[in-house]
Amino acid sequence: MTRLNWTRAIVGGLGATAAMTALLLMAPAMGLPPMNIGAMLGSFLGGSLVLGWLAHFVIGTVLAVIYAAGFVHRLPGPAWIRGAVYGLVPWIVAQLVVMP
Repeated sequence: MTRLNWTRAIVGGLGATAAMTALLLMAPAMGLPPMNIGAMLGSFLGGSLVLGWLAHFVIGTVLAVIYAAGFVHRLPGPAWIRGAVYGLVPWIVAQLVVMP
């Protein structure tokens, strides 16, 4: 079994979260409704926008570490398919739990 590279997992999580955040912030320019995840999470944390954005990046990083620690070698297929399959799980949970 390979050892978890914490630095790569954390940097990957931060980078992926930053990329997703950029797309969310560009949504109105693409004709989609505004999606301010920082404000939404902040509303659960006492209304603090800073805490909302911090929570967003912590959640994204934790999800990346979970993937690197538990799923990267267990899911079938090439790396991009494994990542996409794993990414579906948090998305489905968000749609079922957070969005309603």
